[in-house]
Amino acid sequence: MKTILKYLIIVMLLNSYSCLTAQNLKQHQWKHRVVLIFSKTSESTNFKKQSQIFSNTTKGFRDRKLIVYEVLPKMYRIKTKKYEWKTSEHLYKNYNNDAFNFKVVLIGVDGTIKFESFEVVSILTLFNKIDKMSMRQSEMKNKN
Repeated sequence: MKTILKYLIIVMLLNSYSCLTAQNLKQHQWKHRVVLIFSKTSESTNFKKQSQIFSNTTKGFRDRKLIVYEVLPKMYRIKTKKYEWKTSEHLYKNYNNDAFNFKVVLIGVDGTIKFESFEVVSILTLFNKIDKMSMRQSEMKNKN
């Protein structure tokens, strides 16, 4: 009986953790745009290239309220000062089909997918997509 109880507690804790990671993107809704970079491996050429491209644009990302997640099949990390890998399969399973070795997804402030690419995305392409969005247009008008 104790073994079954321990098993149930472990399953409940794992399920709770999965739900918490599901909330990671919810915490950004109406505050940030989110870019998800997916790859089956951190050694992927496209993954490394995309990560490098997105690492040198702090001001542009800050102006557009962008948060970048790097996502592998069993873990993810947010490109911030801490930049630590966290264990979770949720983001990979929910936003990337296993058929794709590499994928970039832009999620708008409203929480919906705005853009997807299966190739490396330039900063110019990403910023142009965002700057054409009505919410971004409003932000730019209010800033001036």
